[in-house]
Amino acid sequence: MEWYYAKDKVQKGPVDQKQLRALLATGEIDASTLIWRDGMADWQPFGKAMPTMVPPKLPDGQSGHACSRCGKIHLEGDLIKFEGHLICSLCKPFVFQQFKETGRIVFGSLWRSGKILVMTPDADLPDFCVKCNAPATGQRLKRNLFWHNPLLYLLILINLIIYAIAASLSGKKASIHIGLCDRHRKNRWIAMACGWGSFALGILIIAVSGSMESWVMFFLGLTVLLVGIIAGVSLSAVVSAKKITAGHLFVKGVCPEYLARLPEWTGGE
Repeated sequence: MEWYYAKDKVQKGPVDQKQLRALLATGEIDASTLIWRDGMADWQPFGKAMPTMVPPKLPDGQSGHACSRCGKIHLEGDLIKFEGHLICSLCKPFVFQQFKETGRIVFGSLWRSGKILVMTPDADLPDFCVKCNAPATGQRLKRNLFWHNPLLYLLILINLIIYAIAASLSGKKASIHIGLCDRHRKNRWIAMACGWGSFALGILIIAVSGSMESWVMFFLGLTVLLVGIIAGVSLSAVVSAKKITAGHLFVKGVCPEYLARLPEWTGGE
């Protein structure tokens, strides 16, 4: 989604929502700045068009600044300066950890929304296990996420092939690298082994059912095969996509302790 804004009576942009948030944090724009995007009837003040992104006002007479990471306004004494940026106490642990792990700071890339991890596609995830929050010690697992509009599942009732074609054409993909501790990495391998084992056992039972001419054995084998595939895929996936947009990924399956270190997402879906 591309936005335009007016500064000193000059139209500027386009910028995406992440850049718009950064402009608010740096003071380039404020609640009164006029903004516009395709689909809006007219230009509107930022505070009216994006009310959830506008930080609260401070009491009269008290000076404050925006946190470079979350964009919220804080009293001047409640912020620290780090690498040339002003950081609030909520964002400080994450910023320090990110700098320790990568040697750089990427602002506005990770948030939490209830039980959902919200992130930009280029975000660096903390070096902790997404399932239990234990240190991942540098172990990363690449996950290829896929999402499509849930309404497409209705096509399965018509024809499975039509659904597969529609999903592949309209679906969105993204790749992320998540942290996993030794225990959950081992659990994933066990789940994959059980899945493949059930698949092989199902094939074997189906083969035996042919020689015995038993439909009961055939359906038993088919059930074992399908359960193995579904269980193996779902358990080994670790995380999955709730939604994928042009600028953000909404990821399911992350533990609450991991999410607790992240600021609250206020951008909506």
